Formats: sequence, C-alpha cells, structure tokens
Amino acid sequence: MSARSLVVPPSTPRDGQCPSPRSPTTTRIGRFGESVARDYLWVSGHRIVAMNAREGHDELDIVSVDNAGTLVFSEVRAFTRRTGSHPSGLATLRGPKLQRWARAARSWRQHHPEFVHHRCRFDALAVELSTPARVAHVRGITIPSPGERSFSSDHGP
Repeated sequence: MSARSLVVPPSTPRDGQCPSPRSPTTTRIGRFGESVARDYLWVSGHRIVAMNAREGHDELDIVSVDNAGTLVFSEVRAFTRRTGSHPSGLATLRGPKLQRWARAARSWRQHHPEFVHHRCRFDALAVELSTPARVAHVRGITIPSPGERSFSSDHGP
C-alpha cells in the first residue's frame, strides 16, 4: 500500500477551539483531524460536498469531488503520538468498518441524485496531529466482499 504524505500547517477548527493537549478526547481528536483532512483535500483541489454526513447509524467523514470529477468518500483516522495509535492510523479499517462505509456511501448517493453519474472512490487519510500536522493519503481503497478482513489500494502516490 502506498500513500502520499504532506505536512500541513496548523489548522484551527471552525469553532476556533483546538483540542487541549492536556486532556485529549477521542471525539475532539477526531473532529480536529477531520478539519486538517478537509483543509488538505481543499488545497489538493477537492470541492468539499459534505462533512460528517449521517446515513442511518453510519457516518461519512468527508465527501468531496476531486479535480477529475470523481466523487470521493474519505475516512479520516486522526491520532497523536500520545494516544499510541498505529503509526499509519489505518489499522482499524477492516472488513466490517469498510462494509458500513460502503453502505453509507450507497445511501448518501441515493439521497443526492445530482451525483449519480459521478465515478466514486474510497480514500483514507491518516492525520498525525503534531506541529505541524502530517497527512498520509491513501487513494482507491478496495472494499472487500463480506468475510474478507483487510483492504488494498488501487492507486499509487
């Protein structure tokens, strides 16, 4: 699996609140990581269509359209060195999570017919919340059929 990495300057969430380095919570780290990923995608030429889109019990972190007109469903995994997460931040993307991700994407497209003719792609972004933040972007995640346990990437850097 190959990933494209980029160092991103510090980002401030829309509400102006940064996660406290003394009491990081999973939700705050995740939301801050999503704001860094959003900024990264925007700088990369994506048009952000939705953030934290709820589809039933599932959520899509970021929905965007890239420069080629492909509809991209991005999963964000944010971590700090102190949280002890897997260095890539992607170790938790396994079969059941990927199946929920695909289900949420299908549902989202049904509710947004203006995107029915767009090609789709699944990407993952691992965001290390250091100063400055670092983003690893894996494009073209293959959703395994039920029962498979891992993923692969169709596209290189």
